Amino acid sequence: SEAADLDAEAVHSIGLSGLGELERHDPALHKFEKLLFSRSASSFRRESQSVEVLKVVDQSIKALLQAISPYFLLRPAHKVLEFLIRSYAVHEHNVDDLLACALPFHATPQFVRLVHLLTPAGRWLFLAGVKKTGSPLSKQVLAACSSSDPAVLQFTCAMARAPAAPRVAIALWVSNAVELLQAPGAISEATPQALLPVILEAVRSSKTPDFQAAGYMVLSAMASKAALSPASVTTLLELLPRYAARENPAPAVLACAALCHYQHPEELSEAALDALLRLKTLPEVLGAAAAEADVRGFVNLFLHGLVRRATLTREGADVMGVLKKVMAAVPDGTVEVAALAGAITDACEDLS
Repeated sequence: SEAADLDAEAVHSIGLSGLGELERHDPALHKFEKLLFSRSASSFRRESQSVEVLKVVDQSIKALLQAISPYFLLRPAHKVLEFLIRSYAVHEHNVDDLLACALPFHATPQFVRLVHLLTPAGRWLFLAGVKKTGSPLSKQVLAACSSSDPAVLQFTCAMARAPAAPRVAIALWVSNAVELLQAPGAISEATPQALLPVILEAVRSSKTPDFQAAGYMVLSAMASKAALSPASVTTLLELLPRYAARENPAPAVLACAALCHYQHPEELSEAALDALLRLKTLPEVLGAAAAEADVRGFVNLFLHGLVRRATLTREGADVMGVLKKVMAAVPDGTVEVAALAGAITDACEDLS
């Protein structure tokens, strides 16, 4: 770091100027001037602080590092990092938070320079290779490390689901998870165990569209690679349409189609049918989706569910209207006509 040849006052001045430059991108960063950039920060010593003070300082450092992560490649962010390293020794005491800030940029020279300041240990031991060779960390190597050490995968998952997670953290989670799931060979049980809770949270995150879209992408990749429990599949097929964006439910519908195509559930639950019937544009969405994905499994489960619903409730006319619209919207060959006719016949016999 250039800060190594500067005195504490100069480092403080550089860090403060860097923060000021970043405030042009994010005015909310101003609050850290008081929290971490006071004049006394230049003489900060962890060993002389109380547990309570250290807790507050570490929370502020964590928040600041998360906030500047999107700007990691910019020179002002490097000024801030130089200040944090010199004044608070974050490369020794806040390694996880520092790497959460930098890991989305693992394939860059800036990341390599940061790793050179660390002493990799624990789950970060694989970074010793980066430190030794000076070569950037490829997405293939990161995915391989995430596969062999669940702690690395759990870390990227925690980054994505953290409160106020920046887009770069969510993008890292998607990239790493998809790369891991698409790698040749079987995956360990630890992979879906780590990913599924994040996917469930993402699917529900209708107020954070980036995170929700990321959940759809990882779910579709995982459905094609891992056998999920029937209970998990049922839950996902209920949540996807329930939290789908009303103005654009297509991504959620495609995720439903991927689940049905790869996991082969026997039927859609009543809760899933309720949520799907609230998607007023579903027939049109299914018609468009059929052009880019195999929706046959999902469409046929949905139609069979509609037949069941029509015979058991007073919504028969409305439900059968939806059935007709779906059949008209999807391409020929999508609907298993013989099976559907059999289901209708059986339903009629049950009513007689």
